[in-house]
Amino acid sequence: MNNQNLNKATAMGHILVDELQTIGHEFINNAIGLSVPIINTMAQTNLNPPPKNVNNIIYYRNDDETKIMLCCELPGVSKDDCKLNYDNQILRIQGSTIHNDEWNFVNVKKYYREINVGTISTKNIEAKYENGLLKITITKNTDISSNITIN
Repeated sequence: MNNQNLNKATAMGHILVDELQTIGHEFINNAIGLSVPIINTMAQTNLNPPPKNVNNIIYYRNDDETKIMLCCELPGVSKDDCKLNYDNQILRIQGSTIHNDEWNFVNVKKYYREINVGTISTKNIEAKYENGLLKITITKNTDISSNITIN
């Protein structure tokens, strides 16, 4: 298998994992959302169900030998309302919109996505935001070698 096919297979694997994660989150959130009123009634508690207005961010991914490129759609979100965090191989992207004018009937829209990008250094992450698109370039660690010198 050559590098190009391996990169395509890796990208497809990432997409599959992301979709399974999304399905799992939606399933758990729906199950909790349906069971919280029952628990509140039976246990006489006041638990809050998970928010229903969190949207998954649509994104596009391109992997090659030297970098990972992500283009994330965050419609209506300003640069100041975007957050980007990396921890334990997971890149977390979130954003929100709030309308305080005559458009407040749209309510608050929240966006969130977790993307597995592997082990990287945060100094290798560059992000640029314009026109509702968050463009992220992650330079891969190319100095990793599988050979270890024994002294």
